[in-house]
Amino acid sequence: MSLHIDRAVAAHEAAHVICGVAVGRRVSEVTLDPGDGNLGLCCFATVRHSRKQAVHDLHVMVSLVAGELAESQFDCPDLECQTTERGIARRHCAKIAPALGVEGEWLYRFVLTVARHCLKINAVQFDRVRWALERERQISGVRLSRLTVGIRRVNLAGSLTAHRKAHAGPVKY
Repeated sequence: MSLHIDRAVAAHEAAHVICGVAVGRRVSEVTLDPGDGNLGLCCFATVRHSRKQAVHDLHVMVSLVAGELAESQFDCPDLECQTTERGIARRHCAKIAPALGVEGEWLYRFVLTVARHCLKINAVQFDRVRWALERERQISGVRLSRLTVGIRRVNLAGSLTAHRKAHAGPVKY
């Protein structure tokens, strides 16, 4: 891979890590060139929880769209995964929106807003993970835990409620 592509893939995968951790997901491994036809891969640990399934899915969508946002920073259309991940996220948001009491496109825009916020407030950690991934090509375990120390968390359910109230239209009787 070219240096430009390597850097874009490292940024893409680092964004998945940062946003996933910021919304409460545990990352088990992140790698460049996993050998399965993908340019990179971020693996999240499976966690059983009592959360409503739609809220869990919302956490997944935030970490999914983060890669696309980081790619756009590096202006690298060669990766060709922007439209795939964006399409998956948009369809899934439309599917889970009724369970959360919102409209699908509104939920997708909310997910993008949260992902942008996670990347902005964790810019230092994003750069740390991206640089390490560019050098080491694969990070897991204690090394990954050390790189993600200090990531500022986002209360996704609370953010959704506040965002819904702030952007609600007039009450109809």
